Amino acid sequence: GGGSGAYNTSNWTTVSGTSAATYPQNNDSVIIPTGTVDVSNNAGGLYLDNLNLGGVAGASLVLTDNANVEAAGGLVMLGTSTLSIDGNSSVDLGSSGLLLGGTIVIDNGASLLGSGQVSAPAVLDNGQIVVSNAATASASTGGTLEITGSIVSGSAGGMTLTSGSTLM
Repeated sequence: GGGSGAYNTSNWTTVSGTSAATYPQNNDSVIIPTGTVDVSNNAGGLYLDNLNLGGVAGASLVLTDNANVEAAGGLVMLGTSTLSIDGNSSVDLGSSGLLLGGTIVIDNGASLLGSGQVSAPAVLDNGQIVVSNAATASASTGGTLEITGSIVSGSAGGMTLTSGSTLM
């Protein structure tokens, strides 16, 4: 199953139809369409295929107290979504398994695509940050992505602003 720890499970669904009342399982594709999901103290980690936040409205994923999430297929954020991690938690977008405390790692070949707010002490970009108000960059008509915390660009890292979009 998913990593042990505390989960607020009322706001997520999975592509496979897993009940929102259960923890997501490793290798699930998770969608958080609205509301907030808090994950804390899941030191064993949660290893997902894909992670999507928001739709027309935004959604929030908050990781605290040594929470770790990996999304091999990357992250799509829509609406006014937020991803927030504290200094002891980590997110790995891609499949490297690189879970660094206080860091969102975007692996080579993976992406953080969307709009909203990302809050972390550090973002290590070895993949792509794409600002878009649609689930695909080609369908975007703008969007704003605000990243609070330091951005460190790795050797393969890059950023793409779609037409009419803003990176803050």
